[in-house]
Amino acid sequence: MECSSPRIPAEALEAAVIRLLRQISTCRSMREQIVASALAALGEDSQKVQEEAGLVRQRISAVQSEINNLVGVLAKIGAEAAALGEHWGTLGTHNLCGNTGDRQLFS
Repeated sequence: MECSSPRIPAEALEAAVIRLLRQISTCRSMREQIVASALAALGEDSQKVQEEAGLVRQRISAVQSEINNLVGVLAKIGAEAAALGEHWGTLGTHNLCGNTGDRQLFS
């Protein structure tokens, strides 16, 4: 990608930056303006980060609740499946027709 800005000799650019820094260092109002701008920018970013963190915390709480609900359902299903397995185990030697000796459900 080509830069569309005009070329400036490094020495001229460095001299301009040094002059600006000297002006800032000797001018209290310029320093205060820079500090105020920086604090305002940080304040906006800080506020956004705090808002986003709150939203993330809310989402984490909702997901944790969903996980807890799923774990509860799975535990209930597991217990019911175990009880069903025990029930089928007691039917072991009977089929639906009342005959004994095999595990066939239909004759």
